[in-house]
Amino acid sequence: MKGNRKTLAKLLRDDRGQALPWVTVMLVVVMGIAGFVIDLGHAMVCERQLQSFSNAAAMAAVLQLPNSNYATYAHDYGSEAGEANVSGNLPSVAMTVTGYCSTTVKGWGVPCLSPSGDNAVVVVQTSSIPTTFARVLGISTVKISATATAAERGSPRAPFNVAIVVDTTQSMTSSDGGTNCSGTRVSCALQGVQDMLEDFSPCYTGLSSCSGQTAVDEVSIFTFPPTSTPSYDYTCPHSGSFNVSSYPDATNLSTPNLIKDYEILGLASDYRTSDSASALSGTSQLVVASGYTGSNCGLNAQGGVGTYYAGAINAAQQYLSQNSRTGADNVMILLSDGDASGSVTVSGQANSVGWTTTNKLNSNGSYPSYKNMCQQGIAEAAAAKSAGTRIYVVAYGAANSSSGYCKTDSPAQNPCSVLQQISGDGNGGTATKYFFADGTSSSGGCTPPSGGQTSLTSLTGIFSAIATDLEVARLIPNGTT
Repeated sequence: MKGNRKTLAKLLRDDRGQALPWVTVMLVVVMGIAGFVIDLGHAMVCERQLQSFSNAAAMAAVLQLPNSNYATYAHDYGSEAGEANVSGNLPSVAMTVTGYCSTTVKGWGVPCLSPSGDNAVVVVQTSSIPTTFARVLGISTVKISATATAAERGSPRAPFNVAIVVDTTQSMTSSDGGTNCSGTRVSCALQGVQDMLEDFSPCYTGLSSCSGQTAVDEVSIFTFPPTSTPSYDYTCPHSGSFNVSSYPDATNLSTPNLIKDYEILGLASDYRTSDSASALSGTSQLVVASGYTGSNCGLNAQGGVGTYYAGAINAAQQYLSQNSRTGADNVMILLSDGDASGSVTVSGQANSVGWTTTNKLNSNGSYPSYKNMCQQGIAEAAAAKSAGTRIYVVAYGAANSSSGYCKTDSPAQNPCSVLQQISGDGNGGTATKYFFADGTSSSGGCTPPSGGQTSLTSLTGIFSAIATDLEVARLIPNGTT
């Protein structure tokens, strides 16, 4: 009995193996914590990936505004099954796309236009990430979510070379007759050009002066009909006489000669002294040509040789191509009533077109030709767009009928429709984005197509909107009102 007590006491004093249950318990805890950290880290990586894909979807969607099909483009770049950003790390992704009209973005000059009525888009994507080690703790999945909000425009613009092509034919001397502008049509058009120059960026932000700095937006001005005295338009007050030239024939289409016929001023960025300057610079010839510096200043409209804009589009495109800058995109802005028509010779006839010579023109309707003058404008614009130039068109007093208009075209064409076809870009951009019509002047009823820029009707608003449109979409903080 005594021996048994000794054996029992010895066993009680023996602590060998007591750590084993503690090690077993702690191993489970440590493995659970390590597994949780590993699974949580994996979920965080997946969440970052989902955020990146949500950003892409939001940007893809907002680039389609104001069209109402933006959600389709968000899904094209989402992470749901069958979409562009599907990832094996992101199972069972669900997406919601919501557009809204942000007052903050409207404050940047980005309106909420029909048909969508939105200027911003919110994309939310969710996913459940399966765990591996955290299952020990009873956690089989980790739910993640990513939200991205994008504004239609608002990011600092890339550099642009801009050619403004203004109709200065006889019709531009008539009264605007609208509610948003008093004076002649050409003076009203120039008020719009002034507003655009105020919205463009002569150089990068944060600089006290643009002098000696890299230009951002450079602007040039072309007019039709041609003139041999362009300096008249950028001298204030006007001095001397203004001479209208005949339209070039097929022997005068080389780049130097054609550009000289239509160019008033070449590309310049001196219209403001800095990007933050609110006032235009009165010493800039570009500003003088816009009529900013006095009542007897600005582009002169006398006409005399009819409306024919194919050559001006051709010349402006050649000039932009000739003066391209690395990293800068080319933009053309055409303002006209769109009625390119007339007879072969001037000879005092109404709406006639004067040529340098009439026996050196193409007879097949290809530029330059006395046939299909409106169609020639469409063709020259198509060539410019194929070369990468974005063309905005402002229909000013344009007729919305083919009866009595575009008379040299067979069949006759509707000037409003012609101008819509001229607008666009080489990437499939349509008149819904790049076509504007002044709706307050005594116009001929031309309006933008359904889903287009129907809410902008004044020239100043139109030109400001074009300048704003040259900004690009951007991500903005979630919850921006």
